[in-house]
Amino acid sequence: MGEVMAIIRNWTGGEHNFYGASSWTPAGQPMPGDTVIIGPGSAKEPSVATVNHHTVAGITVLFDDGPGAIGSPYVPTLSLNGAMIGAGTLIENQAEESPALGASDTEAVLIKGTVRNFGTIAENPGAQIGNTLNITLADRGTLVNGAGGTISGTTISQLNIEGGSHSVVVNQGTISGQGTTLDIGVPVIGHGLIDMSRGGNPGSHFGTSSTVEFHQAVGNGQTIQLNDSTLILDAPMTFLGTINDLSVSPNSAFATNSAVLLKGEHATDLSFNNDVLSVRNGSDLLASLHFLAGLGTGDFLLTNNAQGAFIGIVTPTASAGTMQAMQSAPLSFQPILDHS
Repeated sequence: MGEVMAIIRNWTGGEHNFYGASSWTPAGQPMPGDTVIIGPGSAKEPSVATVNHHTVAGITVLFDDGPGAIGSPYVPTLSLNGAMIGAGTLIENQAEESPALGASDTEAVLIKGTVRNFGTIAENPGAQIGNTLNITLADRGTLVNGAGGTISGTTISQLNIEGGSHSVVVNQGTISGQGTTLDIGVPVIGHGLIDMSRGGNPGSHFGTSSTVEFHQAVGNGQTIQLNDSTLILDAPMTFLGTINDLSVSPNSAFATNSAVLLKGEHATDLSFNNDVLSVRNGSDLLASLHFLAGLGTGDFLLTNNAQGAFIGIVTPTASAGTMQAMQSAPLSFQPILDHS
């Protein structure tokens, strides 16, 4: 018997079973090796492909929200209910030429029950800048990003992971946002990596690099990797993760700058002991930030602004000009933070 040829299938529209043969043109159940394209919906007929208690294995799923600078408001959606994304499966937006720089495409993934990802859910790195991927967990929804699983944004894109009550992300793999604004509105537990490194031009000023904001708790098994990146904490006392700032590496060929913002807080004092940075307002402890080895007391700068307590992380090789830029950073830094 000959090999089965991979097929490109297009969504017929509406809300249907992902594995329904009639849901696609040409008709047929998606098989490993196939590429399927979910296009935009309409006000009368949303475009939602639903996977119920099934494994999506070896399939490339592309979102296409239509032409134009902002695409359709009725975004292509993949709804996962108790499903598994197998290794070798890729879910991302379709790369397309945009008529305007900064064109903004939007795609959505809905999570119901417990969904396990061992593949890749991502913004397409070949797409135009300005795209948004929304991953939304229903009430009591759990997204398990398993070992080997990847959830990622790309340069100057927005990756939002939000959820209802009692929803949670269990990150055992990698969530990355290199050059991305990553907004996580649910608790994150497990033992995994959140990689915000290599986010802008090395040594560049704030605003061109990666930003990650946690609205809720982060467990002690998460490592947040920074390099010219910004970590924003809305609930700093519930942040138990470990911060790894790659800019302090002895092999670094350049001095890059990272920062931590304690949103809505005002700090008066920093102290550093046993790789833990304690941030206080008078006698009140605001945060205990755990760092991997390599930093010292003199590697932090504290500034308060309208956004909160801003802590710059300065490499030992940073120039006087870099130090001055970080001290004035809140003025130019503020716009990128105001995205809630």
